[in-house]
This record gives sequence, C-alpha cells and structure tokens, in this order.
Amino acid sequence: PLLCMSTAQGPEVGGARFGCSLGRPSPRASSARASPSLPVQRGQIFRGSPLLCMKRRAMDKFGRSSSTCCLFRRSPQLRSIVLPMVALVTGAARGIGRAIAERFASEGWRVAACDASAFRLPGSDEGVLCRRCDVSDEAAVRDFVQAAAEEFGGVHCVVNNAAISDPYLGCELEELDLEAWNRVLAVNLTGPMLLVKHALPHLRAAGSQASVVNIASTRARMSEPRSEAYAASKGGLCSLTHAMSVSLAASRIRANVVLPGWIATEEQREAEPPTSQDEAFHPCGRVGMSSDVAEMVLFLADPSRSGFVTGQEFVVDGGVTRKMVYPE
Repeated sequence: PLLCMSTAQGPEVGGARFGCSLGRPSPRASSARASPSLPVQRGQIFRGSPLLCMKRRAMDKFGRSSSTCCLFRRSPQLRSIVLPMVALVTGAARGIGRAIAERFASEGWRVAACDASAFRLPGSDEGVLCRRCDVSDEAAVRDFVQAAAEEFGGVHCVVNNAAISDPYLGCELEELDLEAWNRVLAVNLTGPMLLVKHALPHLRAAGSQASVVNIASTRARMSEPRSEAYAASKGGLCSLTHAMSVSLAASRIRANVVLPGWIATEEQREAEPPTSQDEAFHPCGRVGMSSDVAEMVLFLADPSRSGFVTGQEFVVDGGVTRKMVYPE
C-alpha cells in the first residue's frame, strides 16, 4: 500500500511512496492521494496504513528495542517520514503560554500543556493534552513528561513559559523574604531545568528535530527597583539556555531563549487597555501581544526554519530596549 505524506523541509506534499514492494503503486493509496476530501498535512499518515500500525506497535514499547524500531533506524526512506511534532508547553492556562499552545496546535503540532491550576484548551479532546503540574516539583514534572510521551509517542520541543510573573514581590530588598526568593527561583529557573532534564531522552530520540525554547524577560537586561528575585531568575534562565545549547549540541538539540518586553495579554487588555502614550513609547507604535511571542517561539521550534539557530537570545519588545529615555 501507498503512503502519502509531506517532506521534512516544508508543508508541501512530498508524494513519497513506500510499502512492502518499496515503490509498487497501490490503487487504494492512489485514489486516496487524489481525493480532495483527504488533504495531506505535514506529518500526516493515513489511518490504516501498515506503517502507522507498525509505529503504534513500536510506541507501545516506547524506549525499548523492537524489530519495528530497528526498521525505522535502518531504512532511510522510513526515517524521512514526518510524524506529527510534539511540544510541551508550561504555564499554558492563560496569557503568553496559552497563546503559544494554541499557536502550536493551529500548525498541526500535538501539544501537551500544563499549569499550576486546572484549565482546558481548544482541542483538548484530540491532539491537546492538558495537565495540572507544579514545575518546581520534580516528581510532577517527570509524570507530566511521561504522560505526554505515552499520549503522543515522543517529544520534539520543550517550551518553558511557567513563571511567577510579579517582578516586585511587593517589598524592598531589606524586606525580601528568603522563602519568597526561593519560590521565584524554584519556578522560574529550576522548573525549566527539570523539564528539560526529564524530556531529554525523548529530545535525544528526536535528534535534529528537537529544540528547547525558554521564555525569559527583558528584565534580564534592564531592571526596576524591587525586582531582584524576578530579574535574577530571568537572567539565570538566559545563562541556562546558553549552557544547554552547548551541552546538548552533540545530540543536535537546539536551545534558544525569548525575552518578551511589555506584553499586554487579553486579560490585561480587558482590565486596563494600553493608552496611546503606552503605545507611542514603543518604536513599533504599539504594546506587544501574546501572539507576538507565540510566533517567535513557533519559529524557533520549527527545524525547517531555524535549524541553524541555537544558543541565542531573541528580544520581542517592540524596540523598547533600544530606545534612549531622557527625563522631560
């Protein structure tokens, strides 16, 4: 039987044909390919194909040696097949994290999303897995990664977005409570390390298709008073990303970090819309949106578009950090 699928380099239909005869046409697959009611998306394999069944059997024994896994390793033709990409996204209940998860899903990715509170995303019944998870709890992180791998068969991208986002903690430095300081670093810095640590076997299996995208902040580069814990955690996340890009290079896993500036999420815009003065402050003429960050993350996750990019910081702030500000 024939398989119709796209190539690894883009959304075009590759039209590759594989089967027991290694190229002999099959009437069923030929008719399926020609049918306008069966569009081929990137990573799609038709239901009922022997390859899909074979892959499912391999997934049932994920992480163990099997003859079907060996077939994938040994056959260049089969290795070129693009299965659906899988992304893990933390802090996905609202704001930037939710926009990232929804953007990945809209591109056909399988998405495993988590947050400290219960939530749902569109498509949660198919292609999207939502879990409650405290990213500072290693056991919870391990269980989240395992659930995602079992549900979707692997992991290609890790997006570390979860964070305690209050940069001030409401106090001066001399009043900063050590427990509050440790909690910010546990979520904002230790959490990303834990997620990559436990996803690493799956990322290594994905090889050059794998990437890590961390979400830091422009406060890693510029600070305000009373923001020590938040600034330290985001600066540390940038450094962690640099180190990961070097440490994981042998496995061809890329790691980059995005530094959002002033992003007015949907909830914030409803509560307090940005003023014309706020927008004029940005060289781009407007305050940022969650979708601005989501587009950058998707670019960095896609190996066909950013396969030569690793260890880099990407500022998404409308140009604010490049603007000199003088007192009037």
